Amino acid sequence: MKRQKARDNFWFVLGIINLLIMIYPLNCYLQADSSDDHLMAVLIITAATLVLAIIDAVSITVAYSQ
Repeated sequence: MKRQKARDNFWFVLGIINLLIMIYPLNCYLQADSSDDHLMAVLIITAATLVLAIIDAVSITVAYSQ
């Protein structure tokens, strides 16, 4: 039972971290004035998404391997 509670907490924390990390790039995109700023914001969003996907995959693997 305790292991299930730890996994539930893991998913909650992982989701909150992902949300907080994605707020900044989305905010930059929404506040961009020129097309160059929009392009840079899209590149930042894409890079952040790829980095988060890798980090999430590693942390899920570590959490469920125990």
